[in-house]
Amino acid sequence: MTQEKQAPVAVPEETRLELEDTRQQKRSERKQLQISLQKALDEVFAKESINDGLAMLQSLLEDYKFTVLYDLIEEMKHWDTLTTIPEPKSFLFNVKLQPQLSRMLENSFRYRPYLECFIPRFDAVNEKICPDLNAPLHYAAEALNISFIEWLLAQPSIEVNARNKQRKTALFLLCEQYDACLNNPNFKKRALQVTKSPAKTDDIRECIRLLLYHGADFNMFSDRLKLPFELLMKNRSEDNKQFLKECTGIFQGAIAIGKTNELKQRVVGFYQERAVVIVTVELLELFLRFNEQDRFMAEFEVLNVNIGNVRCVIKLLLHTAVELNQERCVKKIVDQAGRKIFQIVNPLPGKRVRVCEPVNEPKTFELMYRLELKGLLKKACECGNVTTLGLLLGHITDKVLVNDDPILVITLNRAHELWKRDEERAKVLQCASLLAKDQKIFLTRTDNNGNTALHSALKFGFTDIALELLQQKYAFLGVRNKDNLTPLDYARYDFWKKYFDQCVTIDVRRSYFDRNEVRLNLNGFDPYIFKKRMVKKANQKDRSELNLWRIVEKASASNVTNKPEQSFVTEMDPVKIIAKSKDLQRLLVHPVVYTFIQVKWLRLTKWSYINLICTLITVFCFSWHSLDACDDGRSSIVPTVLTWIGAVYMIFREIIQVLFLRFNYLSTFENYLDIATITAMIVVLSNGCNSILSSITVIAFAMQITVLLGSLPFNSIATYMHMFKTVSLNFLLSFLLFIPLLASFTYSFYLSYNDQTTNSTTPEDDNPFNTFGTFSDAALKTLVMTTGEFEAAAVDFSGGKMLIFVLFIFFAPIVILNLINGLAVSDITAIRERSELISISKKVTILERYERGLREMPLAFIRRLYPSSFFENHSYVIVVRPNEMRKILVQSIEDQPADNRRDQRAPKGEWRVVPNIPGGFLVRGSQGLFVNFKFCKFPLFSTLDDHIMDEALRIVDQSIMVKEIQESSRAEIAASGRSLEADVKLEELRLEMEKMSRLLNKMTLQNAQTGNKIVKRKKKLTKGKKGKDVEEKFRKATTVAKAVGKFKKNKKNRNKKDL
Repeated sequence: MTQEKQAPVAVPEETRLELEDTRQQKRSERKQLQISLQKALDEVFAKESINDGLAMLQSLLEDYKFTVLYDLIEEMKHWDTLTTIPEPKSFLFNVKLQPQLSRMLENSFRYRPYLECFIPRFDAVNEKICPDLNAPLHYAAEALNISFIEWLLAQPSIEVNARNKQRKTALFLLCEQYDACLNNPNFKKRALQVTKSPAKTDDIRECIRLLLYHGADFNMFSDRLKLPFELLMKNRSEDNKQFLKECTGIFQGAIAIGKTNELKQRVVGFYQERAVVIVTVELLELFLRFNEQDRFMAEFEVLNVNIGNVRCVIKLLLHTAVELNQERCVKKIVDQAGRKIFQIVNPLPGKRVRVCEPVNEPKTFELMYRLELKGLLKKACECGNVTTLGLLLGHITDKVLVNDDPILVITLNRAHELWKRDEERAKVLQCASLLAKDQKIFLTRTDNNGNTALHSALKFGFTDIALELLQQKYAFLGVRNKDNLTPLDYARYDFWKKYFDQCVTIDVRRSYFDRNEVRLNLNGFDPYIFKKRMVKKANQKDRSELNLWRIVEKASASNVTNKPEQSFVTEMDPVKIIAKSKDLQRLLVHPVVYTFIQVKWLRLTKWSYINLICTLITVFCFSWHSLDACDDGRSSIVPTVLTWIGAVYMIFREIIQVLFLRFNYLSTFENYLDIATITAMIVVLSNGCNSILSSITVIAFAMQITVLLGSLPFNSIATYMHMFKTVSLNFLLSFLLFIPLLASFTYSFYLSYNDQTTNSTTPEDDNPFNTFGTFSDAALKTLVMTTGEFEAAAVDFSGGKMLIFVLFIFFAPIVILNLINGLAVSDITAIRERSELISISKKVTILERYERGLREMPLAFIRRLYPSSFFENHSYVIVVRPNEMRKILVQSIEDQPADNRRDQRAPKGEWRVVPNIPGGFLVRGSQGLFVNFKFCKFPLFSTLDDHIMDEALRIVDQSIMVKEIQESSRAEIAASGRSLEADVKLEELRLEMEKMSRLLNKMTLQNAQTGNKIVKRKKKLTKGKKGKDVEEKFRKATTVAKAVGKFKKNKKNRNKKDL
């Protein structure tokens, strides 16, 4: 897999939206013209007199609106020509005037003058009218309108053998009527309704003669295995025999009829065996339809495929052979006529293959007959013929033709439909596997539900094909279907763990023990294709449906599951899904995901440091100003000016956050705190000294600094911050439950100590706080006593107050306080167990919001201040060198001039370390620097954590061991010459190795969660049933490991014996 790719050409969002608005205006103009013309035609039909209507129709057909409408349609045809191969549609179909033409043809006797004006005006003599795709000749044949048939046959561009949707020609329809007229007595009733006159055999014969004189062919296949001449042969009267003789005299060559051979199979025969058989494409199609493959291959040698009949060869022969799964015939056609069928058109200079696919893909060649070849690969996949599919893929080099249909998605859906037929399903899956490995298949193509091939493979459980797809370029994991689901939502942890393990590799040119360079493949996080797709501009109706916060919301899937529908994708979308999923969250500590997050986080570190420093300076200046103002009543000019500058900085910072987060700005408590702090600063600066407000502001600043410290690239600080937030929130929620109880004690203390009938005034009662003198003092005193500060020596216990005091001691400090402390301790324990996942999840949330906000940032100069997307300037491979302090290296992609981006590849740049300090001017290049303090070494570049590096090396060792065992097994068993047993043993070995890997991973995960040694974990679990299960898993893992060791040992012994 190559690592080179061109940086995407940035198209301004404003240009895209303006283009979409212009197209929308043209669509509206076209719709208005169509409606006005349809109304005008309806007025023509409303005229009772044909002459009056004819004059109106002639005037209407000369209207300039048809010319304007024609130009609009021709322009719209070219809007998507680079991405699709559209079916050729007539002008009448595009303007929705076919119903009016059908109305006239159904009553051709009345509207004959209209038709003679209408059909030449739009060249509709061969118009295929939906839904049955009948041409005017079909309508005339059904109506037995001889004069109209003569008029149609006189037209120079008439296709006398045109077929409708049931593959019936006009001649076949006449033969059906002839058969029904002679043999079915009820035919006269139907004919009366159609023709308004009794059906006559002579009229049908006359129509047949007309068609035969103008080249109508008897040897044409229809929807059923019925041939036209067979219908004429059913009647054995002398009159009919004479008519048959007349038809054979007009028709040149032998006439095909159906016969039954010795095996009672329907085969192709001829009416007059002595007649000369003229081999035509239509006759060869009959051989295919009657499954006479040997006869077809013999006769096809005679056919001369040239530019005049190659289109018919493709439509009638190649498509039919592929559809009927006749592999030999397909190969014969391709071998004999492949050069004509797959003829290449010289590509236009500068023409791109596909606007949503990369420019630097291998060269593609446009085929001349791409329209006729359309749908051929789809038929081969539905039949499950992998040989035919491979043959066609080898000859079709036109990528637009290959990907005109989402062929891989269709194949996977077909395999799912065949879940009850294992043999057919296996064949279809073979086709899907071949397509998944082919570089010409675009993985971005979707079906009607928005599912890519990766969606479908994971949804239906085809994990092997999914892994093959994930090895291809541009297999982005964050693409969503119409159900707002990504491929990550369709598979569980085990599958994604296996995929990310495959993304950890080493250089194959190095030996087994040389692991100084570990490569991490980030291809699944690169939204190279999907982020360039156009975003539809929301209209006024759409704006009311935006995902804004509301008190009352619609119960849609996106609102309920907290998965908002997104108009574009970012690099962090897959990582955010992993972080939000309970099952997949463990993947955050996988070397591939962890390194990707770390590299992206370090690119924003400088802004975290700058924000922290500026906030500290602002706090210092505000404190200086407050002390100075409250000391002598006025402040000096220096702290005042510096504090105003700090306030302006904070306002600017919040404005940037609003531009980044938009409506999500008000979704966090920290932003409300920032707004309150700024407001308090302005009040203090405007009104002078206010000690209470200044004190509260400094406390709010301290909370901000604590939050900013948590955003620094240190996992322990982020974990402590999360502990603080969680414990504070849980304490408040728990304390709310006991407020009624504490309020009742407050009331009791206030009432009992202020009872004038029983209390006597003493000098000690001068302090109202100790004697619960006011209700506010009683509430505060009760809250203080809850923490354990009783001052029992100063409490009056007379008059039964001791009972209230004892009850208070039991409920408040003993029960409530200890319960809340216990909850806090349990929260801290749970957080410590998941500390690393929690800190990484917080980083993922911040990074995803940053990237989404940067994409929507309206101010260009602010976008330039922040780093762009990682994959726009870097390769999707990251290198880690374990022997060089575990340094992380990224490969930059050099920028090219805008004029050259279309035609040239972006060259690979140098490998560079990632600085872990702001600026990074000391760590240019791939070597990097570190500060040597003798007792410790401090690198100036980013390094991978020890345990993550160990996990990456373990994955590499495991993959190498599996490959070596499989290769040695394949070589040994191949030497014995038993291929079938070799495949079986290799499959068993692979399953055993996967089983051992899963057991070891599970035990490692359990050990990491508890934080204890494996021995202690085993002793704790052996007390119950779960301990027995764990011991059994240990035993199985040990058994498999011993078997692998024994296998390698035996292999060495055999090699020694051979020597």
